[in-house]
Amino acid sequence: EKLERVEPDSFHNKKMENILNKVERLSNHNAQDDIYDDFKYWDDPQDKYRTDEATLCPLWKFSYERAKRKHVTALCWNSQYTDLFAAGFGSCDFARNGKGLVCCYTLKNTSHPEFVVPTESGVICLDFHPKYPSLLAVGCHDGSVLVIDIKTTSKKPIYSSSLRSGQHCDPVWQIRWQDNGTSKEYK
Repeated sequence: EKLERVEPDSFHNKKMENILNKVERLSNHNAQDDIYDDFKYWDDPQDKYRTDEATLCPLWKFSYERAKRKHVTALCWNSQYTDLFAAGFGSCDFARNGKGLVCCYTLKNTSHPEFVVPTESGVICLDFHPKYPSLLAVGCHDGSVLVIDIKTTSKKPIYSSSLRSGQHCDPVWQIRWQDNGTSKEYK
């Protein structure tokens, strides 16, 4: 009996990837149900006997293989999607700065980042846009500023400053979206 050959593209397409991401999120949530309950409802009975102390209960450990030898240099929570945060990776040794990394994690899937973008220089600061939550501004050690759209599948920034565009070359220590004050739009 002759078997029909199934084209690999029918299994490796965007729709299938979205379905598998949802299944992975649900299975992680089921496997870590006790941790999610602790996150929402954990109360240490010993707290009533402590005066100036509180208890910190670690719930999750977020990791990514390509970020193992890098330091976390920035964190930023998304204001609209409250389970989503971005972590910037770089080096705390500013004399030997190398490549960086931006990883977006969600509490719905703690096993690996949802979105990863490598950067040419270490990341120093991050900020999600207050009105468009998929836009992430990134400040880097070499003075460059990137804008990343985490809704796209592209690993390239939608905006990137460079020495040719007239940027400065000092580290960007802080980055914020600015309200221009006239039309309630942010830049």
